[in-house]
Amino acid sequence: MKRLFARIAAVVYILWGVAHVAGGGLMLAAALQGADPFLQAQTGIPGLQLESASSVGTASTAAARVFAFHSFNLIWLGVFTIVIAAAMNWNNSSIGFWLNMVLVGCTDLGLALFLVIPGLMAVEDAWIGPVLFVIALAFSALARFQVRAPDRVTEAVSG
Repeated sequence: MKRLFARIAAVVYILWGVAHVAGGGLMLAAALQGADPFLQAQTGIPGLQLESASSVGTASTAAARVFAFHSFNLIWLGVFTIVIAAAMNWNNSSIGFWLNMVLVGCTDLGLALFLVIPGLMAVEDAWIGPVLFVIALAFSALARFQVRAPDRVTEAVSG
């Protein structure tokens, strides 16, 4: 069962990674199109344009670039999670358990603290990552910490 649980956890961590690589890629593409398309994509308001004031344009361009940087980092968090899952969680590695638990857990904690709780991101837009994390962590913990039932022969010999 440990092996099955470890592989289920690895697959779910891979799904988490793929979702974040894809999401980061889409956000990066929107941010690199410039400030106006970026704001249109983020607000859902087609045709949204910045005022012509240069300070507003500079600030929004800077915000788009910071968002591009965040998106780039999100892609690499996803890639690293996939690599850990495929190379380590698949084989029930203790190091892989702790690496993905901390990496994915801290990433989703940041999502909750800085985007969902303040109301900048709707729960229905943010649920997939944390749900996948909880599922992967549960199966990974079952694989790592499952206690083996005592063998009756061993009990009879030692008892």
